[in-house]
Amino acid sequence: MDEIVKPRMTPVSPDDVAALWTTAATATDPVDRQAAETAAGAAYRAAGLPAPSRFIWCTSLHEAIDQLGRHIGEGHTPLVCQRRLNFDPSVPAEC
Repeated sequence: MDEIVKPRMTPVSPDDVAALWTTAATATDPVDRQAAETAAGAAYRAAGLPAPSRFIWCTSLHEAIDQLGRHIGEGHTPLVCQRRLNFDPSVPAEC
């Protein structure tokens, strides 16, 4: 992605949002890991959540799936389950 996308303060169409997310999701440019981790931490804090204590970077989707499996296999609760438990304690821990 050569062009920097600046946030707009005006409403956008669903097609615009879909195009932006598709462009971001399929980008193959090198990532600025420090900037990404800083932004993710800020997003968590803005949502009233503690920032992640670590980030796991993967070079492919296959590696990410393997890492996630190992993470869960080590007894860590997936983030989506942690968030569900925060809002609804009746959700089973293993979701």
